[in-house]
Amino acid sequence: MKEFTESLTATQRILILLLGVKNLEPIINHLRLQKEFFYSLLLMAKDQKEKEELLEDSGFYPHKVGPYSETLEEDVEQLSLANVVEYKSTVKRAENIKLTGKGKEVFDYLIKQTPEELIKILEESKDFLNDKNITDEEVLAIIYELEKEYTSKSDVIKLIKKNKLKYAVSLYKKGKISIERAAEIAGMSVSEFKNFL
Repeated sequence: MKEFTESLTATQRILILLLGVKNLEPIINHLRLQKEFFYSLLLMAKDQKEKEELLEDSGFYPHKVGPYSETLEEDVEQLSLANVVEYKSTVKRAENIKLTGKGKEVFDYLIKQTPEELIKILEESKDFLNDKNITDEEVLAIIYELEKEYTSKSDVIKLIKKNKLKYAVSLYKKGKISIERAAEIAGMSVSEFKNFL
């Protein structure tokens, strides 16, 4: 086990930890995995410089649905071949991404060496974005508002912008975001958003 875990990249380690936190709850789909990993890196960064380094090291760049990392995609495949990760393959993308029995053993080994602060960040990210009560589009509305520079190649940016008020209201009513964050997503001041509600 030690030899295997020492051969893992930093991205693979974070991926296994993300899949393992919250009682091994599977990640809904490929899009959620990308956005949860991205959001985790944003939370980890202590400043702008560190954020840029973390995102670059993990291979994130603007893509058809916002921030995307081929490195992360390849890591999922490599860990799947190593029987650490499994998922349901669909026409569009991977769904129900989770750790295998071997993956759980790797997670148990890794978590003992991982700072509590990082575990809390990964739990927060998974809790926030892996919720079945929110849609993929609502997840994108959150991420797009946080990091606008990663939306430059998005195929769905027009849809997200067109429906941003709807997503903001829905996320706020579901208790996923504060009224301040909802107002930001809607492109309104807090008082304008309150009046709209």
